Amino acid sequence: MQRNLDIDLLRTLVAIADTGSFTAAADQVGRTQSAVSMQMKRLEEQIERPLFARDGRASALTSAGQDLLIYARRILRLQDAAVSSLMQPEMEGVARIGIPDDYVGVFMPPILARFAQSHPRVQVDLRCDTSDRLRDNILAGEIDLAVVTCGALTDESQPLKKESVVWAAPRDHRVEDEPVLPLALFASPCQVREATVTALDKMDRLHRIAYVSPSLMGLFAAVNAGLAMTTIGRSALAPGMRTLGEEDGFPALPDIALSLERTPRDRSAAVEALAEHIIESFRDESHDPRIQPKDFPERWRHTAAE
Repeated sequence: MQRNLDIDLLRTLVAIADTGSFTAAADQVGRTQSAVSMQMKRLEEQIERPLFARDGRASALTSAGQDLLIYARRILRLQDAAVSSLMQPEMEGVARIGIPDDYVGVFMPPILARFAQSHPRVQVDLRCDTSDRLRDNILAGEIDLAVVTCGALTDESQPLKKESVVWAAPRDHRVEDEPVLPLALFASPCQVREATVTALDKMDRLHRIAYVSPSLMGLFAAVNAGLAMTTIGRSALAPGMRTLGEEDGFPALPDIALSLERTPRDRSAAVEALAEHIIESFRDESHDPRIQPKDFPERWRHTAAE
């Protein structure tokens, strides 16, 4: 027998996952806490499986709850897009976004493809630059949005993803055996570059920065030619590269974090729509609920948000 899941129940489930409690979710969906509890009981009856663990944490999802949450986000996104498309005039305008070169090819293609399907008349201006310069562009009003590696989270920040940093060497050349380690790195200022040099200095490993490029493809050219190794976010790792770890004599590097920064100026509907597409894409990519600022290490938090 075919069963239909209630959209309102799914929306409440997502609110509980995002806020971390039934009480906060009740405020978000405009219901009482008891009504939210009844909604979740009905949803459990519909799928005939428990959604919440009975371990004293009422908002802790079971494995079935985590699975349903992934589908719920997708269903709600499609439902909301359908309503928006049919009930509102077609959106127009320009959205200006910046992203570092090492992540544009990793994250932006699916985001732009989805956004073009739902908002075909919005023009997207895409700029690639370092995170520091993109933050300056945001403050100057030269772009509307930026996906950047975290400096400090502000009131306009939306945490997106924590990213591990790896040592990447060419597959067919053992450059790590050279007495002076050749490196291919981004130009300063760069968080990953600074962490790499600091780690090598601490282990008294002789090294030299042999290649500097503002482009990820420039770094990859040096690595793939067997001339140097580099350090990059794991998501940007390219085929044909080896990763090195502590068993190879290379220490773990600090994680980096990606956040979405918005201009503090007035933002158009087109800009807000693109921002939401970016946030949803990172949620789908990680299969995790929204990352909260409290989940980020202390050095990434803005003191005003504490």
